[in-house]
Amino acid sequence: MDKRIDKLLELLVVWVLLTSVLGLTAALAGYFLAPQVFLLSLLLTGCYEWWTRAGKSPSGRPIDWRHLAVLLLIGLFFRVPAYNCVLGGQDEGVYVNMAHYIARTGEIAVRDDSLQKLQGTRYVATYLSDNRLDANQFMPGVYVDGKDGVRLQFQFYHLFPVWMALAVGIFGGASGVWALTLFALISILFFYRLALEISKSPRVAMVAGILLAVCPLHAFFSKFPVTEVPTLAFSLIGFTYLAMYHNASVADRRRRWLWISCAAFAMLFVTRISGFMYMPFVIAIAFASMVADEDRKRSRAVMIWAVATAILYLVSVWYGLKWSGHYSKDIYRTSFDPI
Repeated sequence: MDKRIDKLLELLVVWVLLTSVLGLTAALAGYFLAPQVFLLSLLLTGCYEWWTRAGKSPSGRPIDWRHLAVLLLIGLFFRVPAYNCVLGGQDEGVYVNMAHYIARTGEIAVRDDSLQKLQGTRYVATYLSDNRLDANQFMPGVYVDGKDGVRLQFQFYHLFPVWMALAVGIFGGASGVWALTLFALISILFFYRLALEISKSPRVAMVAGILLAVCPLHAFFSKFPVTEVPTLAFSLIGFTYLAMYHNASVADRRRRWLWISCAAFAMLFVTRISGFMYMPFVIAIAFASMVADEDRKRSRAVMIWAVATAILYLVSVWYGLKWSGHYSKDIYRTSFDPI
C-alpha cells in the first residue's frame, strides 16, 4: 500500500488542477455549473489514471500512510470549523461575494442592472451620486469597468472564488469556505512530501509537517477566506514535483511531473497576483541547472520547465489585465514604479 500513496497524491493533485482549469474556464465563459465541473474533473482524472497506470512510483523511501493520517487529523483539529464570513467589505468579504455571485450566475462578468434600466433617463445622476463610492468604484472590491458605468469588475483574481463556488454549488450556501480547508490540508501534506523528498528522512518530514499543522498563522489563514493558503498549496505542489523529477533515477524519472509542476504554478499565478515574486526562483533554478547539473538531459528538461512556467506567468498577466484590470494595474504600478 505504501508504494501507492504517491500515486494517490498525484491523482489528488491532477483532480485539483483539472477542477481549477475547468472551473475557471467555465466561469470566464459564463457557463459555470458546479456539479458538471466536479463530475467532468473526476472523469478526466480517471482517464489520467488509466493513461499512467503503468507508471512506477518515485524512487526513494516510500511514504508511510500513518504519517499522512496523523498530519490530517492534527490539521483538521486546528482548522474546523472554518469561518463563514458573510459580512465586511475587506478582502474576505470580496472573495465570499465573488464566490456566491459565480455560484448564482455562473459567470464573473458583473453588471449594474439598475443603472442599465435607468439609462437615458434624468435619474442617472441621482442614482450614481447615491450608490457609487466614486467614478471608479461601485463598492469596496468592485470597480467600474467602462465609461457607461454599467459593467463592473471584481477586484481580485477568480480561481479561489471558483473553488468556493464549487463547494456552494454542491454542498450549499454556507459551505463555500470549506474549499479553504481542502487547500489547507493539501498544503500540509505537500509540505511533508517536499521535506521527505529533500531530506530522504521520514522523521524530518514528519517534524516539518507537524510544525506546519500546528502553526497558529497557518491555522488562522486556513479558516479565513483569502488566498494565502491556496497559494501556498499550489507552490508546494509545484516545487515537490520539480524536486521529485530532479531526484529520481533515470529509469524512474517521469516527464509528466514537470508538467504537473508547471500547471501548479500556473494555478498559483491565477490565484494571487503576487505570483511574479516566484519568477526569480524559477530563473535561478534554471540557471543553476544549466551551469551545475552534469545530467544534460535533466538540465534541458528543467530549462523547458522554466520557460514553460515563465510563459504561463505571462499568460496570467494577460488574464489579470483583461478580467481584473483595475486591480492588476494598481498592483503592478505599486510594485514596479520605483524600479
